[in-house]
Amino acid sequence: MHEYESFLHEKEQIDQLLAKNYEITGVTENLSGAFIDFKREVQGEGDNQVRTLHILTPNGRMYFSNKILLQQKKGLKVN
Repeated sequence: MHEYESFLHEKEQIDQLLAKNYEITGVTENLSGAFIDFKREVQGEGDNQVRTLHILTPNGRMYFSNKILLQQKKGLKVN
């Protein structure tokens, strides 16, 4: 059950950032998990806000992969 709770926490973090208009801009995977880079432009400030999430669970990786596919369908580029 612990892994499922971890996945739910990761899913919630991803959904919160996407709801705040962050876009996935890059993914780095290694033996310690996946690091997802999120970025959003702040209107009026001309600055970008950047966040990075560390995803550990296989279900979390599958979830953000699906989000990337949806983002690419909208025409947004992911590195």
